[in-house]
Amino acid sequence: MSSHRRTVALFVLTFSLFSIGEAAPKQCRCLYGQSCWPNQSAFAALSRQISQPLINPVPPASACYPASSPSGDCAAVLTNFQDGLWRADQPGAMQSPAFETYTLPNGTIEGCYSNTTLGLPCLQGNVPPVGVDARTVGDVQAAVVFAKKNNLRLVIKNSGHDYLGRSAGRGGFMLWTHHLKERSFNSRFIPQGAPRSERKTYQAVTLGSGVQWGEAYDYVNQQGRFILGGLSLDGTVGAAGGWILGGGHSTFSSTFGFGKCVSKFGFHLN
Repeated sequence: MSSHRRTVALFVLTFSLFSIGEAAPKQCRCLYGQSCWPNQSAFAALSRQISQPLINPVPPASACYPASSPSGDCAAVLTNFQDGLWRADQPGAMQSPAFETYTLPNGTIEGCYSNTTLGLPCLQGNVPPVGVDARTVGDVQAAVVFAKKNNLRLVIKNSGHDYLGRSAGRGGFMLWTHHLKERSFNSRFIPQGAPRSERKTYQAVTLGSGVQWGEAYDYVNQQGRFILGGLSLDGTVGAAGGWILGGGHSTFSSTFGFGKCVSKFGFHLN
């Protein structure tokens, strides 16, 4: 492929959670239902700092409970229950429903099943009960500061594809990045902070952390360019998150190599 058809994909993370030298806290995280959980006044103060109302994620099948009187949304839930695009749009849905459940030490499983004939209650399981629907950098910053200040279990979720289960977290506080959909193309991109000796220009696409691969490919194709990326059914996987941190493998890796992530300190993470 000729050089003018190539592009450099820079995945810009718009937030830094902790400084590199900060020691990890030694106490357990505060979880929902414990006395340390922030009160309504604290959440009201957070609400005034963010652009969207706080969200209360629930397992997707909750619309079908109680089974004797399901809500009007139950039919849509059952129709779309296995649809990856639909699941990505629900803050309480993971791509693998198993990660919505929680197994107690005694082996009991808490969850909310689409099969209401099982006669089981619909429980919150592993879905965080409250969170921030981030639309701006300021929303992300406010959520992270709030979680740190109150020692909360911060759960960061985009489309729910994390197959180590980190998109969910029982009793946690969710930072939902799915609506950070910024996309921009720059034909003469210079990395911020680059030394003068390295100030070469690149063709680059900048993606918000909520952009999924299907959206990324469509956008880059509109620019007449090519991007090294991942593959998933319906393009639901996030482009600027798990793929790059999971190794950056692509069907074009034999030609163009692997995706790489460069931290703000200049280190290659892949």
